[in-house]
Amino acid sequence: MATKDPYAVLGVKRDTNAKEIKKAYRKLARKYHPDINPGNKEAEERFKEISAAFEVLSEPEKRKVYDEFGEDGLRSGFDPEQARAYRDWQSRAQATSSHGNTHHSPREAYSEFDLGDILSGFGFADAGPATTRKRRGQDISSKMTIPFRDAVLGTEREIALEKPTICETCKGNGMQPGSTPETCQQCHGSGRMDIAQGPMAIRAPCMACKGTGAKTGPACKQCEGSGTIRKTVRLKVKVPTGIDDNQTIRLSGQGMPGQAGGPAGDLLVDIHVQPHAHLQRRGKDLYLDLPITVAEALLGSQVPVPTFGGSIKLTIPPGSQNGIKLRVKGKGVAGQPAGDLYVVLGVRMPESSENTEAVKKAAEQIEKLYASDVRADLRI
Repeated sequence: MATKDPYAVLGVKRDTNAKEIKKAYRKLARKYHPDINPGNKEAEERFKEISAAFEVLSEPEKRKVYDEFGEDGLRSGFDPEQARAYRDWQSRAQATSSHGNTHHSPREAYSEFDLGDILSGFGFADAGPATTRKRRGQDISSKMTIPFRDAVLGTEREIALEKPTICETCKGNGMQPGSTPETCQQCHGSGRMDIAQGPMAIRAPCMACKGTGAKTGPACKQCEGSGTIRKTVRLKVKVPTGIDDNQTIRLSGQGMPGQAGGPAGDLLVDIHVQPHAHLQRRGKDLYLDLPITVAEALLGSQVPVPTFGGSIKLTIPPGSQNGIKLRVKGKGVAGQPAGDLYVVLGVRMPESSENTEAVKKAAEQIEKLYASDVRADLRI
């Protein structure tokens, strides 16, 4: 089944910027979302197309590869570096063909140039007779947002994503069950073809059978010959204790299916940690701004402080100044060893709009307690 042009699916031009692409995707996703169109198979398929198109165009590297190689760049196992190497080789081969030395005998000039590794990037098989090289599937990525608390303590969460999986009907070979491949008539089952390029005879995978040496039977009706189908899967993701924002969790074998029985790629889950209203993180340590009263700062006190392990009593030393940090060992990010919690004191003054006379008298009494000018050492 041919992949639809993602630009056409989203209704945008090729030079559209990322912001406008995202805007177009959201508009279409809202219109065709299965929750908005329950039971509407046509809307469901349209939503899948929109999601697949956005998956390509929202990732800068995927979009770059598609712009350069088109539909071939979206194939499982496609290697853009190998594809560029093959393209460069073609240019050199054409130059050699035009300017080659014709004084050499065919036997002297002949050299076998095996392009199996280079062309495997296009999904071609290894150049061996009627064999297909096992290739690992590509890695895929997803995103997950977690609360600050889960990042500190660790957790297990479930994600749902739509990804290609091996077709259960044909077991990934793309043919109708019971069909058997026939020997390729182009290469007679060898999987190779000799290509004359000036003074060189170059052996490359057969274009007709893509190097397999065999012609496949009727296409599987379930996957239309692709060998894979897109389906929604639910996976458990174990979030380790102390994970930080923008870190990645790797789920082995949950990426794109491999080729010719090769192992599947991995799923890379990019973690975004939601900011906390009162806590900040620096490495494994946590910082909490704690409001205290004037009396608690002057006289000292024990005040309750919330932590992820429950409330604790914190002793405020008498005469504590605004901005002082008090360390609570082991109450930071969990782990071996655990981080610490630093409580930053913030002295709050009473509201002067209420009990104005009482506040004024108290302030005057406190003012008399200063032994010296608090700004005496201030210099610029």
